Amino acid sequence: MNRRTHALVIGSGAAGCLAARVLSDSFAQVTIVERDPAPSDERTLRKGIPQAAHVHNVLLQGNRQLEHFFPNLFGKEFDRAASPLIEVSQDQRMYGPFGWNPVYPTGWHFRGYSRHLLDRTLSAQTAALQNVRILYSHEVSELVADNGRVTGVRTKQGEVLNADLVVETSGRSSRLETWLSAIGVSEIPTRRVPTTDGYATRTFRWRGAPLPYKQFAILRKPPERPRGAYLLEIEGGRWIVTLVGAQGDFPPHDEAGFLAFAQSLATADVADFITQAEPEGGIHLYRKMENVCRFADRVPNWPAGLIVLGDAVCTFNPVYGQGITTATVSAEYLQRLLKTNREGWERQFHRGLVQILAGPWLLSVREDLIIFAGTSALYKSWAALRHRFRVTLLRHLQQAAPKDRAIHLRLYQVQNLMRPLSSLYSPMLFARALWAKFRLPPPAPLASRLNTVPSGSKKAA
Repeated sequence: MNRRTHALVIGSGAAGCLAARVLSDSFAQVTIVERDPAPSDERTLRKGIPQAAHVHNVLLQGNRQLEHFFPNLFGKEFDRAASPLIEVSQDQRMYGPFGWNPVYPTGWHFRGYSRHLLDRTLSAQTAALQNVRILYSHEVSELVADNGRVTGVRTKQGEVLNADLVVETSGRSSRLETWLSAIGVSEIPTRRVPTTDGYATRTFRWRGAPLPYKQFAILRKPPERPRGAYLLEIEGGRWIVTLVGAQGDFPPHDEAGFLAFAQSLATADVADFITQAEPEGGIHLYRKMENVCRFADRVPNWPAGLIVLGDAVCTFNPVYGQGITTATVSAEYLQRLLKTNREGWERQFHRGLVQILAGPWLLSVREDLIIFAGTSALYKSWAALRHRFRVTLLRHLQQAAPKDRAIHLRLYQVQNLMRPLSSLYSPMLFARALWAKFRLPPPAPLASRLNTVPSGSKKAA
């Protein structure tokens, strides 16, 4: 039987707070060790979350799971901050790779918010748990291990914190591999998919007439259309505008270049918004977009008493909004496993993560990698064939989505982790996709309150 006196979580980001919430049900005491200072009421960006200034499009399933673990998360604090309620599809305008997505009522809602509001509220509700404490401005320097088991951590302040379980959730900047090497653990097999994407983001305040949408996106279609953009209404009547460039075609940092990039997009809406809205603060850049997946389940001498969760185990290109959502699903899986109280459950947890992350990983890397391929040539060949089939099917469904509401809805559910990837392998959906080829595309959305009619065609840069 495992001892469950004290659990320690490294990192107080979304994954760390979720892990602490789950562990608080099974351990007498939970400690979160966070290297950054406590979140303030001001809109200061945390060093540990370099992408915090940009659009954080937490997927619908992620929002639902956050509410499951923290029932009051989107309540009074978000109401007080005037976080808008957004209906899926009805309040969205999406110009995708193959045209405008359909607009229709779904009854599904989510909040529009900044990463700062989410982190501040998550931290407050986690700290309010009776058996959880957060040590801010404390940085872990190494793991403490004995006889094949992690027994705690040592901080840079020289303090040793003992624990029955250590959960690493320190995100993209994780030093886990260095820590493991220091205690004699084998290297973690890792898959990396470099990407040439880059962001530039600025916050605006809209003081004009209400817009006909609360979220707007121009999705990229590399290589012929490498540029895209996201607009999201967030708390306090503010909007986040994120410009995205692929293949090294990055949006610039200066104000004139930011506008010129927006003017080169497939529709005029984003540029018109920028010229008529009031900017708040400067332009933030982000270039570190690599997809990384670490396979802890394949490490033969993985120590007991240690698991890894969130971006520390799998880092996605942030443009797809999968990081926090996969962390919520992983936390729910951790909750189920803790109820079994089996010896050696850590390896089972990491094996389960591979299955949880497989679908989001495919959607993120698309044609860039043969995912989760083995080492033999035969297996690689089979994996390559299977991957090409999946990518081809996805492309056919994406082409049909603007013309077929049922296909659009199913794709949305899969992309938001509400349904498994296998739900796309439906003869009915494939037949609808074939029929859609003979149907006319839907008209562009009506002109917005900005008095612009989306052109639907790429302008010269």
